[in-house]
Amino acid sequence: MKTNTIKRAFAALAVSAVALSATAINASAETAVGYTSTGKAAGFTGASLELTQKTITLDEAKNAQEITLTVKGDGTQYDSTGIHVQFDEGLELVKSEYMEEEVLAVPKQNYGASEVKEDGNGLFLTFANTSPKTAKATGSAIWSFQLKVKNPKAGDKYPIQITYTDGDLFDLKGSDTTDALRDYAFTHVTQGYIAIEGTPVTTTTTTTATTTTTSTSTSTSTSTSTTTTTTARQSSATTTKATTTTKKVTTTAKKTDSPKTGVPGAGIAVAGLAVAIGTAFVLRKKED
Repeated sequence: MKTNTIKRAFAALAVSAVALSATAINASAETAVGYTSTGKAAGFTGASLELTQKTITLDEAKNAQEITLTVKGDGTQYDSTGIHVQFDEGLELVKSEYMEEEVLAVPKQNYGASEVKEDGNGLFLTFANTSPKTAKATGSAIWSFQLKVKNPKAGDKYPIQITYTDGDLFDLKGSDTTDALRDYAFTHVTQGYIAIEGTPVTTTTTTTATTTTTSTSTSTSTSTSTTTTTTARQSSATTTKATTTTKKVTTTAKKTDSPKTGVPGAGIAVAGLAVAIGTAFVLRKKED
């Protein structure tokens, strides 16, 4: 009797541990910018999308940094994708070398058909395959590209984000779970960034204005100090400095046989990929 009770207790603990683990994973997942869940992924386990998160030194920021788009899932299959990636305006795209050519992004696997297009301050990455690709639990890279910080400053952070445009894909064609697969992928996103080590630069400017009044029997002096502080913004290569100007003030009171006195104050258009493969596999057409 005691043995059965102990077994039931351990079984309950095991279920609780699994539930807590799943909760922790879901809590860390984000939804792609601009995407609204269809609810199809409820109770479904698919593959997540991840972008590189990289912290570098100010010296390393002189060079372009490789960013990877990765699919992570325990055996999840997919055969076509259409994914928008947008990056901060403080970052610029640097072309990569691939098969003796300069390309916007490098395919990390062999695809039946693929296309990359620049879309504003970002990329639209697409591919279609006749046979499914399989996501690994440790992650399967599908694309990489190079980004460089335009005007690096210590402490700045530059977001790199998966965004959703109507018609974007993460599908397994012909599968009755393809809608759930897509919904899961775009609601389980790890967004990327490039961050630079160090403390943001803080600039302090102090301006003092002094007003002096002289009369027959009294002398009054008033001093006002104004401090303006400007801190370097994150995710931006520009720091704006505010300047405060104080007008000169002079007050003079007349007095018989007294001289006049005055003291001045200190002053990812959607690419619309349609790929026809010899086996009649077609990537869903998107509006541009």
